[in-house]
Amino acid sequence: MLTFVAYRHGRNAAIACGLVGALALPLIAGRQGDIDLEEGGTGHERIVIWKDGLEGIKNANVVFGIGLGRFDEHIGIAAHISYLQMFVELGLFGGTLFLGCFAFTALALCRLRKHRLSAPDAELTRFSSYLAALIAGWCTGLLTLSRCYVVPTYLIVGLGAVYTTLMNGQLRPPRFLVVWDRTHVQHLLAGSASLLVLLTLIVKLFGS
Repeated sequence: MLTFVAYRHGRNAAIACGLVGALALPLIAGRQGDIDLEEGGTGHERIVIWKDGLEGIKNANVVFGIGLGRFDEHIGIAAHISYLQMFVELGLFGGTLFLGCFAFTALALCRLRKHRLSAPDAELTRFSSYLAALIAGWCTGLLTLSRCYVVPTYLIVGLGAVYTTLMNGQLRPPRFLVVWDRTHVQHLLAGSASLLVLLTLIVKLFGS
């Protein structure tokens, strides 16, 4: 929702909505509200799984992984984080490409808004804020669930690919929002490395 508001109405509106949401946090109850990182809490249990998953990357198959669907067999429990599962099962190669599926779509949408690019088709332009919200929501969900190989994940990726292609041709003059060149590859590799470093730091701080 914050992504939708930010994309449609700007940063200040999103900040205001975020503050309202923060005030509502104490009202959240049940499993969704358990973010305890101390021993025994749901959050801590997830981080322990992340720790085991990161250890699983350190093997002879680090580039291409241990094999599709073998995380449970290797670690003994579901990953509960799709990005890490992909890095373990499909290696640095597959995990980086999986991250790129969403990163490049998000980048294209950011460029549309940043440069105020619009297509002659007003409905096509208007859809960008909804797609941005879909991407943000699903990517956030992938941080806590194993949804690497289910159809909805690739439905989101497909929507992003189709929308970007349609906008490429609609812009005047026509242009590519994202180009698969050296710069973008370097940014993707840097993003992939940053994600792994971030997960490692979280595990080091809270996984003991």
